[in-house]
Amino acid sequence: MTNRWMILVLWGMPLWPVAGLTQEAIPDTTWGVISVESGISGLPVLLDGKRVGHTPLQFFRLAPGAHTLVVKRSPRHSWLYPDWVRKFEIDAGDTLTFRATFNRVFFVRSHPFGARVYLNGRFLGTTPLTFEAGDTVTVRLTLEKEGYNPAVVLWEPSDDNRMNVILEPMNDFWMDQERARRELKKRRRRQRKLAWISGGVSILAGTAAVLFKKQADRAYADYQKTANPDRMQRYLAEAEKYDRYSNITFGVFQVSFGLGFYFFLKSNYP
Repeated sequence: MTNRWMILVLWGMPLWPVAGLTQEAIPDTTWGVISVESGISGLPVLLDGKRVGHTPLQFFRLAPGAHTLVVKRSPRHSWLYPDWVRKFEIDAGDTLTFRATFNRVFFVRSHPFGARVYLNGRFLGTTPLTFEAGDTVTVRLTLEKEGYNPAVVLWEPSDDNRMNVILEPMNDFWMDQERARRELKKRRRRQRKLAWISGGVSILAGTAAVLFKKQADRAYADYQKTANPDRMQRYLAEAEKYDRYSNITFGVFQVSFGLGFYFFLKSNYP
């Protein structure tokens, strides 16, 4: 009996390694697996709000479904150094690899404000300005404003996130601006004077047109009342003369009024 069992055991021994290999080759399909990499080692890794390790995190098992992965920026944690956050879904048997990359939030001001900001030639906006850029790259900013020399700023990864840039004025530009301002002031003063003159002429011409019109109407009324041929001829001539004067002065009124309005506008607007 003993010999028979020994024969069966010896006969089955070659199959044991095969059975063991077959058992190990079967994958575990009840879990998902993730790995988290980052250019910075030792950063805390949180899964669904619970800390599960630090970067680099290799082959961490988790239940299938939706999850939130966070790599924190400790110890330098502030709104200028936001955490890396990624929401994902994983199925049983899946293997996912994440690489946490970070941006820094930069804040730039200028004196005077309103300078145009370019990041590596790309327009970002005007100061004061907040923008994001890579955490490990050198940021090259160019600030431009009319009347000031362009300013080029290099922001190294170790530099502070806030910067205030003082722009240097262009002397020639401001001298030209001052000359142009003085010339504009002189021209406006001259145009304002012409506007007053034209206004005065228009008032006088309008008044004269009204008076001449009354004289013409009066002479024409006398023409209609008289029966004396000589007086009729004289009154008619006077009526025509004052009517002509009225038309001329009314034309002067229109022209001077238009010029006065034009010079008024020019004296108040460029």
